[in-house]
Amino acid sequence: MSEPILQAIGLTDCRHSLFERLLRYLRATSSAHCLGILRRQGRMHPDIAEWPNRMFYPLEQLQPVPLPHQEEPTTSPRVIFIPSDVPSVPSESFVPEGSDKTNLREARIVAGELKKLFTEDSPRSLSIGIIVPYRNQIAMIRHEIEKLGIPELQDISIDTVERYQGSQRDVIIYSFTIRHRYQLDFLTANCFEEDGRIIDRKLNVALTRARKRLILTGNETILSTNALFKNLIDYIKEKGGYQSPHV
Repeated sequence: MSEPILQAIGLTDCRHSLFERLLRYLRATSSAHCLGILRRQGRMHPDIAEWPNRMFYPLEQLQPVPLPHQEEPTTSPRVIFIPSDVPSVPSESFVPEGSDKTNLREARIVAGELKKLFTEDSPRSLSIGIIVPYRNQIAMIRHEIEKLGIPELQDISIDTVERYQGSQRDVIIYSFTIRHRYQLDFLTANCFEEDGRIIDRKLNVALTRARKRLILTGNETILSTNALFKNLIDYIKEKGGYQSPHV
């Protein structure tokens, strides 16, 4: 945005919020003494916060308050990734799809993870949320949940990243949904560069809604063509959270 009147008020990119523009203004005018940096967070278990801290909050390095759930011992990986481009059984090697904004295999993976959660720990004691980039995927996941025949799972919250901003759940399941490389442009449409580092707002919101456990499923082949997504998947592999589909 090159109009002088917009440049004068620091509006160089419509993706920048008023808060961001104020932050940039204070830094540019040597008024950093007016800034206060958030140092503690009471939502995520430290194992979930580790990667966002590394990639999105390198200066803040948010530490736990701590709250009781942030001090719970970790007996299994709290962040897992399930590749949706690897069929779990030979009969699933071909799954017909409709809209590019739906992913049947991921819907089945999500339903399978919900069934596991239900048998491990009743949803009455765990708040669970499912995040997707497209509203079309919501209906497909709902359909797969209905096929489970578990009434307690019918009312679980499923919504887009944008609608989940400001919310939190004990367990978050994120279905990346995309099946084509061109769809990466949509997933990464809300990125910006700060101090030489790419900040992906959508990914940051999706990953930081979880309090106790974070489950991700996506097409690893496509996601890995993006440096940030590849970094995330490699990190999860290093932490032992990479899992094969089980449905």
